[in-house]
Amino acid sequence: MNPQAIILLVEDETELLRTIDFTLRRNGYRVDAHSDALSALEAAGRMFRAGDPVMLLITDVRMPVMSGLELVEQIRALKPELPVLVITGQADREDRKRLMKLGVIRILEKPFSLSELLAEVGKISAKTE
Repeated sequence: MNPQAIILLVEDETELLRTIDFTLRRNGYRVDAHSDALSALEAAGRMFRAGDPVMLLITDVRMPVMSGLELVEQIRALKPELPVLVITGQADREDRKRLMKLGVIRILEKPFSLSELLAEVGKISAKTE
């Protein structure tokens, strides 16, 4: 794991956002956490322009203002190779098809275990080293 690499985390459920953020940090990851996709997109743009090593986007799908699907589309325009892990409890078949076409690595269904999330992040981290 690159200790400088950043995980961009987007989840509109405050408690889940805090729990995932805490868990990732406790396991040695740097996290930039956002409760909405628009602020995450703005932060991603700043980080990409600054050359910050963003290693992964973790996002929910159903969020107000901008969906996770729209976020992934926008991120792909900025950094097509960035791995994306989707966490959702509400993605329908069409959303899943679109996400897979956009190159999403994995979709984790809510509720998921934190150990399952950490295992997926670990796999992605190992590939990006």
